Amino acid sequence: MSVTPAQYAAARYVPVAGALFVVQAHVGAFLAHHYVERTGFYGIGEALGVDLVSLLPFSVGRTWHVNLGILWITML
Repeated sequence: MSVTPAQYAAARYVPVAGALFVVQAHVGAFLAHHYVERTGFYGIGEALGVDLVSLLPFSVGRTWHVNLGILWITML
């Protein structure tokens, strides 16, 4: 049984759509936490030595969250 062109396309599509979904979900989790507690994100910023709240403002994160959702949904 040989691999069809559609299977080759799906082999490239599925990881990209999955990665967009995972990034969108993580940005959404960051926004939910940022909305409730603006001081940090579960200690990740302190562990990495980066201030995530000042690096990714709420309005920019919300824009990325919506746009990433649109991108992975349109890939379906």
